[in-house]
Amino acid sequence: MEIASSTFAELVSKIGGLASPEDNRPDLNGVLVEFRGDEIRMVATNGHLMGVAGIKGAFAKGDSVVVLPSALRYATSGLRQAEKIELGIARTQIVFQVGNVTVFSRLLETSFPKYEDVIPSNNKKKLVVRKDELQQGLRRVDVVADNITHQVRFKLDKGLLELQAQQTVGGGKAQVRVEAQYDESPLEVGFNAKYVLEILKTINAEEIEMAFDTPLAATVVKPNPEPPDGRHLCLVMPLRLPS
Repeated sequence: MEIASSTFAELVSKIGGLASPEDNRPDLNGVLVEFRGDEIRMVATNGHLMGVAGIKGAFAKGDSVVVLPSALRYATSGLRQAEKIELGIARTQIVFQVGNVTVFSRLLETSFPKYEDVIPSNNKKKLVVRKDELQQGLRRVDVVADNITHQVRFKLDKGLLELQAQQTVGGGKAQVRVEAQYDESPLEVGFNAKYVLEILKTINAEEIEMAFDTPLAATVVKPNPEPPDGRHLCLVMPLRLPS
């Protein structure tokens, strides 16, 4: 099948860095690529966060495969010189044709987790915030956050998001207030700041939406508004806050 090079590069940029680098989780080392006929979808997760990105169009329908993230990134390295990329699937390989360059990569023989089963459907508490302001706020408070957990407290109230972090040794504290759209009951959720920042890098939008349920349930992060020609969402697991 053929796909516009810009579209393919955008899909890879949204999920390519979210696969697990750990050797003890081979089921999470690859990127799931689904050929649904009316959509190409890519999914990656490291167990703490997950990205799902799809683009709608008229594509061939085929089996889902698990691909090495490095193969996807290598295939996109020459896309500036080509308008389209051709994809082919063999029994144990995926093939990318970009101009006069052909990239072969083995498929990972592993079972990818059933990702659709873990996407929440009842996260009703919605926060909308500017992406750049959230990024800046997270970087500022992460300076004093724990070096291992990077735990940041998200304190949500009407029209406001407050980010808080505290050193476990030394007692240093930091807090940043960010204007946000939020009309639900007050909520406090803990996150690894590095994970949230990693997700924000994949979202190409001025505003993002975070949808919550309980302080320990998976949070959905996606662009606001959602792209009309595809799907892009991320999940991030919260951290238990100290009482």
